[in-house]
Amino acid sequence: MPILGHLEKGTCPTEIVVREPGLTGHVLSERLRSMLRYRIIARYPHPSPSSVIEYRLTPLGRKVWEMLKTIEELDQKYTHGISETKPLSQNGTEQCSVIRLKPGANDMSEATG
Repeated sequence: MPILGHLEKGTCPTEIVVREPGLTGHVLSERLRSMLRYRIIARYPHPSPSSVIEYRLTPLGRKVWEMLKTIEELDQKYTHGISETKPLSQNGTEQCSVIRLKPGANDMSEATG
C-alpha cells in the first residue's frame, strides 16, 4: 500500500515502517518531508509527553489519494492485454511492462467506450 494509503486515516511513521516491508525510516522521512512541502499531508503532534507525531492527509492530499486509487482501478481493469515483463538492465534488476496484446485484445477501444 502506498504511504498515502496509510495516511488516509492518520498514523505515525513507525506504524508505516512496520507495515511496509522494505521501507526504511530514512526513505519514509524523505517522502513525508516532500509531501509536507507540497501540502499533501499535515503534521499533528500528540499532546502527550511521548512526542508522538501523527501525519494525516490534507484536503488536497485526499484528492490526490482518490486520483491515485482511480488510476490503480483503471490499471487493474485495462491491463488484461499485457502479457509479460522484460528487464531494462543487463543484470535484470530493473523491469518494465512490455505491452504484448493477447489474441483478441487488439485495441483498448473499450477503455474509451
